[in-house]
Amino acid sequence: MSVDAGSELPGRSRPDWNLPDVLDIRFLGRRLYERRPPRNFRSALADRTEAVEFLVTLSGPVPARALGPALFIGDVRVVECSPATEPGAGAEGEYRLRFQYTDPDRLAELASGTPITWGWADTPDPDRRTTGFRYTTEPDA
Repeated sequence: MSVDAGSELPGRSRPDWNLPDVLDIRFLGRRLYERRPPRNFRSALADRTEAVEFLVTLSGPVPARALGPALFIGDVRVVECSPATEPGAGAEGEYRLRFQYTDPDRLAELASGTPITWGWADTPDPDRRTTGFRYTTEPDA
């Protein structure tokens, strides 16, 4: 039993882990890569020589946390991503991510027009956010 009559300490505010809105998704198509040895950790990209790429423009930065963001194309989860910082990737101050999926044949099985949703890598289907974009089998011009 506590004998301290003082007030409770205020709780810490919880971090804001809300993802920004997706403003645009460009399907860049298949790309070939040279095999690269892993630098700091094992990656699916190290064993692959081909990937499908998507360039995603966001309304703001993605909050830093242990889980990463993911695009969901139907039941396919695309989690490999990196900041799109190369020349021509976007204007200064824009938030863009380059997503890569290392099994192009799996994506080829999906029908054109499959909805693309957005969430954290572990987000269950009912909680994913709609983007208003649909998968297409033809790369954007």
